[in-house]
Amino acid sequence: MTLRSEAGSSDGLRWRASKAMLVSVDLTGLVVPQYGELPSLPVGLPELRMLEQLTAGGSTGVDEAESSATSFLAALIERRLVFESVDPSTDEHVPAGDAVTRPDPASEASEPPMLVLPNPVLFRCHGGAFESVNHNGDVRLALTAVELLALAQFRLASDKEAARAAHAEQQGDDALAPDAFGDLVRRAVTAQLLVAFHPDQGDADRQAHQAELMRQGMRAKAGVNAAFDRFETAADADSQASSRVPVIGVHTNWASAPAGLGAVLAHAKGFDGGILHSSFDFRPRLVWDEVLLRAAAERPGVYLFSNYVWNHEENMRLSALVKQVNPQSVTIHGGPNTPKYRPDVERFFAEHPHVDIAVHGEGEQTFAELLDALRGHVGDGPPNLEPLEAVAGLSFRGRDAIVSSGPRDRVTDLNTIPSPILTGLFDGFIPAGPLGGVALETNRGCPYGCTFCDWGSATLSRIRKFDLDRVFAELEWCAKNQVQTVGIADANFGVFERDVEIAEKIAELKETFGYPKNIGNNYAKNTVKHLSKIIEIFTAAGIVAEGKMSMQSFDDETLAIIRRKNIKVEKYDELAVEFRRNRLPLSVDLMLGLPGSTHETFRNDLQACVDRDVRALIQPTMLLPNSPMNEPEYRAEHGIVAQPGEYVQETASYTRDEWDQMHRLGAGLWLFENFGILRQVAGYVRGETGRREVDFY
Repeated sequence: MTLRSEAGSSDGLRWRASKAMLVSVDLTGLVVPQYGELPSLPVGLPELRMLEQLTAGGSTGVDEAESSATSFLAALIERRLVFESVDPSTDEHVPAGDAVTRPDPASEASEPPMLVLPNPVLFRCHGGAFESVNHNGDVRLALTAVELLALAQFRLASDKEAARAAHAEQQGDDALAPDAFGDLVRRAVTAQLLVAFHPDQGDADRQAHQAELMRQGMRAKAGVNAAFDRFETAADADSQASSRVPVIGVHTNWASAPAGLGAVLAHAKGFDGGILHSSFDFRPRLVWDEVLLRAAAERPGVYLFSNYVWNHEENMRLSALVKQVNPQSVTIHGGPNTPKYRPDVERFFAEHPHVDIAVHGEGEQTFAELLDALRGHVGDGPPNLEPLEAVAGLSFRGRDAIVSSGPRDRVTDLNTIPSPILTGLFDGFIPAGPLGGVALETNRGCPYGCTFCDWGSATLSRIRKFDLDRVFAELEWCAKNQVQTVGIADANFGVFERDVEIAEKIAELKETFGYPKNIGNNYAKNTVKHLSKIIEIFTAAGIVAEGKMSMQSFDDETLAIIRRKNIKVEKYDELAVEFRRNRLPLSVDLMLGLPGSTHETFRNDLQACVDRDVRALIQPTMLLPNSPMNEPEYRAEHGIVAQPGEYVQETASYTRDEWDQMHRLGAGLWLFENFGILRQVAGYVRGETGRREVDFY
């Protein structure tokens, strides 16, 4: 990577750190704190050593850093924490060594058996050291990079030996020697950075548990990154890899495998007998952070993002980063948060100039054909997207306008899509083990057309099934690799008789391997025919599977407006009976701000949950980009005042002030009823006066 000044040359260019350069130690580790809208940057030993260089003499040459650290430097420059310095001799630099407060050895405090570093705590990067400064501006302690990493072991309470052992395990040959570690602890105690921890036994047990989870998490994250590093090294050994265009799926959660991206990439790799491999290099790494992605983006490639509510903003930021580093790369965005309605498509491309292509609906076949059409048109100079006009199911940035091709039919035979789990795409996540999660589908589609739901964008679609043998094999992979939580991403688990077999398979695997321990799923909405047996199976196996009744509203008129009238309320009551009988936790999903609802109907919905003695989970209605609720005609009919991605806070049936009242009431119910603060009082008042609990709240 080459960093250039505004003049366009890097000759003699050197860099100096801003006085605002800080490193924070918190429960997650060491980071450069969030800067404006840019997220925090995780730092390890290479990055800390670069910060030492940047502050030791006021500046450092860019060529002195390895590629990963150079990408870190670029991230600091973007945050304006590092500046150009053509003549280092002119840099303001005040050595910090003499300013360090050195306590009188006679006043040194004794070391308690358990120590903790109260955090978050900030360290100033100055004079080649990481300094802790008191309120008077005096430097209490100045640390080297390795010493700072060692001190961070005490961010959860620990005894000295356990912290030293963890430090040695993580840093290997770079770790402090035992004597040096002991000296660091004495200095930190004297400087009152490390303080005594005096818990009762319960606190001690919790601290020990938290510390162990923290260590497990750090080891698991390092293991995932190391696994993908090995896969990347093996891919680089391919002599023809450098002549093919990289295809990179961008995902940022190291503990959770990306089901959508995985399916799309698995299908493209196997498309037409593997024909795409002659032109494209499908990179095996699936987990990225800003530093890694910045380094990879030096080479033009195809970057794939799957957008959901929870990762949309981060994906937009990273997509912009890719195009900033190399405008010749192609960015492709799909997933539920990528819009399909034409006005929203136009706005999406206008607001995000870094987006080249948007894929609408199921993306497996579209992405494969898209790559096939782009062979020879990307990777060498500005990309030519015009061949995409013949590919159904997408929009792209044309020369003069946004071009949208026709719609694509859904995949008829799901088994033509290779499994990302069984083809090895997710093997890099194996080290996440008990801390990880995997989502898989046993079927796809939903027979209901609820207007608020993205599943409803395939209105009244036929449910298609994956082969049962494939589902069993994927579940077995999860169990053997100690995946703690398996999410079954079906719209209606329990709608088919074979779902009982799937539950039995999960219980069998739990008995054999001890995993999975948790199941996340959406139960069938209009039938309890098979749910009773499924619940019994999970209960007997000790699998946590909280039941959620996706009611959304009990009001008939509201249900009719959101096209949910065909789901009978009495079915939920039957389901509630089954959960109580098996002593399983049960909650009801209610939606705040549905079209057709009012302040009165919302109060009645809350009271219905109180009457049934079930926990109400209140979700504000969000206008999802591809939901039927976002159809222009539907929005106009029901007076919806919101943009895609925003909460619906005003419709023809309620005002913004009424929405605020409903929101406050929902928060009150959560506090008074679910947390029990006024539950007994409200019950007493109702018994004495007949006033409903919700009216009392």
